[in-house]
Amino acid sequence: MVAVQYSWSVALTVLASVLQVRGLRNPSGNQVENAFTYKIPAHGHMCFYQEVDQNDVVELELQVVKGGSLDIDFTIVGAQGEILQQGRRKSEGIWEGLASHKGEIELCMSNSFSMVTDKEIFILIILDKAHAVQKQLGDTASEQDEAIMNVNVQADKIYGTLRKITNMQDHMRVREARHRNTAQSNLNRVNNMSLLESVVVMFVGFCQIVAIRRLFKDTGRGGSV
Repeated sequence: MVAVQYSWSVALTVLASVLQVRGLRNPSGNQVENAFTYKIPAHGHMCFYQEVDQNDVVELELQVVKGGSLDIDFTIVGAQGEILQQGRRKSEGIWEGLASHKGEIELCMSNSFSMVTDKEIFILIILDKAHAVQKQLGDTASEQDEAIMNVNVQADKIYGTLRKITNMQDHMRVREARHRNTAQSNLNRVNNMSLLESVVVMFVGFCQIVAIRRLFKDTGRGGSV
C-alpha cells in the first residue's frame, strides 16, 4: 500500500511538472521574467534597476526597435558599482552572468546624441534563483526523496529549454519589427525623394517652355519691324 501511494505521488508530481512546463512557468517558482518596451525621447536618459541576491543568474537584453539609426548608448552596472557591459551607439546588447553580491543591477540608456529622434527600446530581464536555491539546499538534499528531486531537476531542464525557445522567438519577433520599420522608413524616403524629383522636373520643364515661348515672341517682334 505504501508503494502504491508512493508511485501515485511520483506520477502526480511528474504530471504537475509537465503541465507547469507547458504553461511556461518555472516548476520551482524561482524565476522572474520581465519584457517590455520603453520610448526614450531625444536627449533623454533612463535607468532601470533589478534587485538580485548572491548567486542569482541574471540575463539582460535590449534592442532598439524604432527610431533614427536604431542605436543607443547603454551601461550595465553590477551590485558593487562595477561596469559589467558598456556600449556606444549600439542597436542591441545582451549580458548574462552570476550575481556575486546582493544588491541592485543597473541598466542605464542614453539618447543624448540624438537631436530630434525618439528611440523605442525592447528590454528583457530574466532573474533565475534556482542556482542559489540549489546551493542552499545542497547540504539537505540527501534527506529528501531522490526520485522527486530528479523529477524536479528534469522539469527545470525542460522548462529552461522551452524558455530559451520562447526568448529566441521574442528576439526574432523584435528583430523582424525593427527590420520592418527600417524598410518602411526607406520606402518613405524613396517616395519623398521621387516626389521632389518629379516636382523639380516639372518646374524645369515649365521654365523651359516659358523661355522658349518668350524667345519666339521676341523673334516674331523683331521680324515684323
